[in-house]
Amino acid sequence: MEAEPPISYRVLRRELVSILRRKCPGWLRGSVDDLAQEAVLRVWEIQQRSEQDRTFSSFYLRKVAYSVLVDEIRRTVRRKEEPLDVEGEPPTGASTALGPDQHLASREMGRAIVDCMGSMNRNRCRALTLRRLGHNAQEVADLLGWGLKQARNRIYRGLADLRLCLSKKDFTF
Repeated sequence: MEAEPPISYRVLRRELVSILRRKCPGWLRGSVDDLAQEAVLRVWEIQQRSEQDRTFSSFYLRKVAYSVLVDEIRRTVRRKEEPLDVEGEPPTGASTALGPDQHLASREMGRAIVDCMGSMNRNRCRALTLRRLGHNAQEVADLLGWGLKQARNRIYRGLADLRLCLSKKDFTF
C-alpha cells in the first residue's frame, strides 16, 4: 500500500466535516464544525508527537471523527444538555412538563439533597459535586489534586452517604 502525502488543514477539515455530517445524529448536527475542529486538533497532536511527517489514511480519519463524536454524545447525555436548535430526536430523557405534584416533589428532593450535601464530609461533598457536574473520576482527581483511587473512593462514599441521608428523610430510590 502506497503512503499518502501529508494532509493540509483545509483538506483535513473538509474530510472530517464530511465524515461527521454523515454520522452525526440530528440533534447534534449544529455542532459539526466544533466537532471537526476537535478532530483536527487530535490529528495535529498526534502529528506533533511524531518525529517525522505522518500520513493519515481515510480509515484513520473516520476513526478519529467517530471517537470525537462518541465523546461528545457521552458528554452531552451525561450532562443532560439539550442543544438550542433541535433537529431530529433529542438526547435520551427529553424533559416533559411537570405537573404541580411532580414540581413540588422535585423541589422537596432538591432541598433534601442540599441539606444532605451540607452535612456531608467536605472532601466527599466536593468530589460528589464535581461528579454530578459531569466530570469523571480522573477529572475529579486532577481538579482536586488527588490520586484516581482517592477520587473514586470519595465519590462512591459520598454517594453512599447521600443515599443514606435521603433514605432517613424518607426519599426512596
